[in-house]
Amino acid sequence: MIRQVYRVGFTVSDLDPVLAFYTQVLPFEIIDDCVAPRFIEGVGEPYEKLTGVFGARVRVVTLGLGQEQIQLTQFIAPRQLVKASPYLKEVEANLGSLADRPTLIVWGMKDFAFREAERAHFERIFWRHQTVLLDDASHFLQEDAGERIAALFRAFRSQVM
Repeated sequence: MIRQVYRVGFTVSDLDPVLAFYTQVLPFEIIDDCVAPRFIEGVGEPYEKLTGVFGARVRVVTLGLGQEQIQLTQFIAPRQLVKASPYLKEVEANLGSLADRPTLIVWGMKDFAFREAERAHFERIFWRHQTVLLDDASHFLQEDAGERIAALFRAFRSQVM
C-alpha cells in the first residue's frame, strides 16, 4: 500500500501558464528551474533520441508546497525545428564539406539552448576556427553584442582575405 508520495511529475506543452497557475492561484513555490541538459555531457543525446530533433532540450521546474513537490517538464522543440529536422540533419551531415574553411565561431556563454558541448562539436568540425566567447551574451547574441560581433567579423575577414 502506498503511504506517501513525495513528488509527482507532469509533462506540459507550455510551462508558463501552468507555472502561473501553481504559483499564483495555488501557493506553490519554485524550488528549481533549469533547461536540461544543464548537467548532461554531450549534445543532449537522450533528448534528441526521445524527440527525434537535433539539439532538443527539456525545461524542468520543480515546485514545492510543504513536503510535497511537483515536477513539470516541457520538451523544447519548437515547431519550426521539428519541421526543419530533416533539413537540419542534412546540413549536419554535410558540414564536413566546409571543414577546411576559415571559420569564426562567436559564442554567447549565457546561451540556454546551445552549451559548451555544442560549441566543442563545431570546433571539432571546423578545425580552422577562431572562437570568441562572449561572457555577457545569450542565445540571441546578435541582440546582446551586435556591434562587437560586427567588429569581430570585420577583423576576421581582413585576416583571411
